[in-house]
Amino acid sequence: VGRLVSHKGHSVLIKAARMLSPEINWHLTIAGSGPELNSLLLSVYKNGLQNRISIQTDLSDLQISSLYSSCDIFLFPSLETADGAEGFGIVLLEAMACRLPIIASRTGAIPEVLSNGECGILVEPDNPREICSSVMKLINDQPLQETLINNASARLEKYYAWK
Repeated sequence: VGRLVSHKGHSVLIKAARMLSPEINWHLTIAGSGPELNSLLLSVYKNGLQNRISIQTDLSDLQISSLYSSCDIFLFPSLETADGAEGFGIVLLEAMACRLPIIASRTGAIPEVLSNGECGILVEPDNPREICSSVMKLINDQPLQETLINNASARLEKYYAWK
């Protein structure tokens, strides 16, 4: 969820998605618009992932809320690029409020928001293989999901004004 710009790491997400087993029932939704839209659409098409990845643009707040509610995992693969880096990532707080387990890059302020991995799995930036293995870990470890979600909810309540 957010602007489609290079430092958000959407291209890394597509690479990670290519690595997921086709036997797993998964669908990746990227929500947002921006200068990377056409490049991302082309990548989805070139990799034959049109049935597995959708990119939704121009969503209302209600549609974004509904999208969060329909998700099982929130992925935030931010990068540090010449174009920018993730400062805070308000979408992390949104995912925490929606009780989603989070996988995010260890860059910018992300580790601080996720309490250095207590509230989400942190992966190295630009590492699709690590994202893929973290997705599989969450899929197969319900207690880990619950721990991350509960830690994130407690952190959200303690440190952020979120209603």
